[in-house]
Amino acid sequence: MIINWFLPTTSRDFNNMSASVWIRALQLFPYLEKKKIKNIVNEEESQADISIFVRRQSIFDQQLAVKQKNKGQKIIFDLCVNYFHKSKKTISHDEVTLEQISNCIKMTQTA
Repeated sequence: MIINWFLPTTSRDFNNMSASVWIRALQLFPYLEKKKIKNIVNEEESQADISIFVRRQSIFDQQLAVKQKNKGQKIIFDLCVNYFHKSKKTISHDEVTLEQISNCIKMTQTA
């Protein structure tokens, strides 16, 4: 089995990842590989069995998810922010926008 992880980075330096991406994806690699599950990152042309989109839900990502799904891959959408409801801006957090809500709903429908 092959899992293609679509992570929010263009770098291959995984030491510079956000903690949430490390926890939700990268720290799983050694355990999955012990079970003979190969992990690849951001390889759009791969023939993976599963594609997992971590904190990625833009229009580009939606199109990419559809492309992967059309190749027979299972799609998993993982995010750590509630983009289903518009929120008010607080001191420590940015406001959830209507565009983010729309993108989140579309990615959920694709998955």
